[in-house]
Amino acid sequence: MYGGITNAGCGLEVTVKIMSMMETNTDPGCTAQKKSGLRKRGLENTLHDAKHWHDMELQNLGAVVGRLEAELSEIRAEAEQQQQERAHLLARKCQLQKDVASYHALLDREESG
Repeated sequence: MYGGITNAGCGLEVTVKIMSMMETNTDPGCTAQKKSGLRKRGLENTLHDAKHWHDMELQNLGAVVGRLEAELSEIRAEAEQQQQERAHLLARKCQLQKDVASYHALLDREESG
């Protein structure tokens, strides 16, 4: 007997029952050629279902990739903005340190003079 193929995680259930139907068929007119044709059609249906499932998975994965690429683009833009802000703050810090040093120098001159 030919078993079923199940992929419940993807919502796809494909069951091939051709072999069991052939086993229970007692009609003497059912020739090997008819059995072969039934088997071939069953396999073609299974192949068609598998291809359909594969196409659906590719579409789903394409959508996931699109969302991840958009998210990556946002993260890169955010990182670039943060780097610019950091550079601005660093420049501001350096300027403030120079100003503090100048004020200390002025205070030292007043104390000594």
